[in-house]
Amino acid sequence: MRQRLATTCVLTLLGVQAALAGAPLPAALDTEARAQGSVRVIVRLASAASRAERSAHQDGALASVAASSRGAARRYLHFDAVALRASSRDLQILAASPHVAELLVDELAAPSLDGTGPIVGASATKAAGFSGAGAEIAILDTGVDASHPYLAGRVVDEACFSGNANCPNGQTTQFGAGAGAACTYASVCWHGTHVAGIAASSDLVYQGVAPGAQLASIQIFSMFTGTDCSGTGYDPCALALQSDILAGIDHARTLAATRPLVAANMSFGGGTYCGKSGCDNANAVTKQAIDALLAAGVASVAASGNNYRPDAMAAPGCISSAVGVGAVDDSDHVAVFSNSMYMLDFFAPGVLVRSSIPGGGTLTVNGTSMATPHVAGAFAVLRQASPAASIAALETALKNTGVPVVDTRPLAKSLTRPRIRVDLAVKSLAPAACYDGLDNDGDGRFDYPADPDCYSGLYGTEQFIASGCGVGPELALVLPLLAAARLRVRRRGR
Repeated sequence: MRQRLATTCVLTLLGVQAALAGAPLPAALDTEARAQGSVRVIVRLASAASRAERSAHQDGALASVAASSRGAARRYLHFDAVALRASSRDLQILAASPHVAELLVDELAAPSLDGTGPIVGASATKAAGFSGAGAEIAILDTGVDASHPYLAGRVVDEACFSGNANCPNGQTTQFGAGAGAACTYASVCWHGTHVAGIAASSDLVYQGVAPGAQLASIQIFSMFTGTDCSGTGYDPCALALQSDILAGIDHARTLAATRPLVAANMSFGGGTYCGKSGCDNANAVTKQAIDALLAAGVASVAASGNNYRPDAMAAPGCISSAVGVGAVDDSDHVAVFSNSMYMLDFFAPGVLVRSSIPGGGTLTVNGTSMATPHVAGAFAVLRQASPAASIAALETALKNTGVPVVDTRPLAKSLTRPRIRVDLAVKSLAPAACYDGLDNDGDGRFDYPADPDCYSGLYGTEQFIASGCGVGPELALVLPLLAAARLRVRRRGR
């Protein structure tokens, strides 16, 4: 099994050129299949104009391969691909099929390894009533401990896709309660719970960016041993097959049809790419999957990677339709381990971040994995502030209000990107009259657009009208003093 953990930009570009000019069956793929008896492969199909046509291409591509391979194949609903374990004979059949556009190695991705809420302004948004309530975030990771006190009652959707049959039920696929539980076979199985806590923890101290958002735990990792774990630092290790990543994205797209999904967090990565076109071409199926999510109103928020590269990024964060996130410390210095380049969209805290881990505890770790859920959580908060806004509009709000951070490493060439300030982004979207931190209408809570008495197209006024936000901030401070003075007068007159 090949692992995209340390690919150079030069090799990546050469690989793209070979794929564009070479035979439909890569020689290395066939050699591996002959040596091992079979190989995992992702089959990019001919483009389909409808789901029915896509299904016909899948049927046509698989029609003549071995029955065992055909029966275990992963089919995708929302993009033109199918994944399976294929023999050399199967590969020859697939390469000759008119339904097949490209054969790709089913490669591996690895996790991109106090409270940061105040730094990004999340404490202010929570105090003003913006907690991400009504929005949902999909966590594509090693699974989430749904019983953790910080997350209890918030994991509302669960699924598992594990090519090595490491789902909780011992199979390759599982849906429903318990399916997205944290894995237990590797020392990094805390990763998904940690990421979920950063996005949505409700703890008063280690509060997530969107403590009112719901979560979908989509477990996409499998257990590997031996050479596949080289470079990870542990064995057995947890790695994600590309076919399972695609299955997770496909499932998130299905959820988006009926659930208020606004972001899919992808704190993992493989390979390094020095340009968007090279990244898009080398990850064409994944881009199609991310495009399908975006068309459904869901942002794919992905880590830039931890390869110490100021001149390259990992996939899927480098894909042009994804939201790529790099890491900074609490003083807004770019983390030395963080990848960045012009494809990067945001910076967020990723140094010494404490969050939840399975079993009810917490852990402090570094990584672009930790930066990414800050942005995913921000999308949930912004969705509450502006329910009808597009993903592009929410992303623009974050970009226009973020703190400019300059990557001063020589190869970064002074790249400047915003470190998110979710509170300022919310203020740019929500009526200013409903975001002054005051209980202007006297109902005992901070005013915000979901407040029944806080709806106004006046944007900036606080007239005392039934459809407005109540009295203005000055009167909100003065009227209680006047009421107290009147009470004192009455008492004196008795």
